Amino acid sequence: MGIIGAMVLAVIVAFIFAPYKRGNSLVPLVVLFAILFFAGYAAQFWIVPFGPVMWGVSWFPVLLVILIFALLFSAQPTHRRTPVQTEVTDNAPVIAISVFIWILFLILLAAVIIGVFYPHAWSPVTK
Repeated sequence: MGIIGAMVLAVIVAFIFAPYKRGNSLVPLVVLFAILFFAGYAAQFWIVPFGPVMWGVSWFPVLLVILIFALLFSAQPTHRRTPVQTEVTDNAPVIAISVFIWILFLILLAAVIIGVFYPHAWSPVTK
């Protein structure tokens, strides 16, 4: 039930913080959802549960982690298009952000895989 809870919260928060405008691609929304989903799902394995439990899921850690990631991603400045395109374009910021997102995605995926297959590997809860 935890995977469904992380998915529902990630969808809701992704639509709230969606970088989507009419006529644009849905790729930023899908990337934001994927990052939020994996962050929320990994939080269930790596954070000590607190708060009320409904349907077997402690919702506060999942919601807090998803909101923190959403706020971090919404804090980046928006790119404004200039009417006149210069010949020399600097793609370094775009490449750096893309690399950062891929590294973050791989780290979150590794955290989920380790949490699923080795639930007591680095568990904060004493055994």
